[in-house]
Amino acid sequence: MVEGKTFVCEEFHGTINGPDDEDFHPEEASKSLRQALEAGIQCDDKVLIQVLLKHDNFQRQKIAAAYEGQYDRILVDDVEEVLGGFFLDCILALLQPAHLYSTKMLHYAISVSFLF
Repeated sequence: MVEGKTFVCEEFHGTINGPDDEDFHPEEASKSLRQALEAGIQCDDKVLIQVLLKHDNFQRQKIAAAYEGQYDRILVDDVEEVLGGFFLDCILALLQPAHLYSTKMLHYAISVSFLF
């Protein structure tokens, strides 16, 4: 950046769009997640990663609501049944509403600081 000038390159842009994005279809995303989770232990982790990381937190909440509406099941419960370990922790963190996750991390940070 040169002082006083801003350069804009239109070929590079973010991969996540807001909730008003015309390409956001929570029903299709929830269908993909359900198909990936139905395999049980053979769950397609790549699909989970692609679907969840393609959307922002607000959109992930809409996807979880669509999942519950379509399948009468709770997405977090289905994820907990199939996944485990650090991958489960990561996916659950992605599925938490932003304000709850921030609160949880703040509580953890305060609790840990008193241990030292």
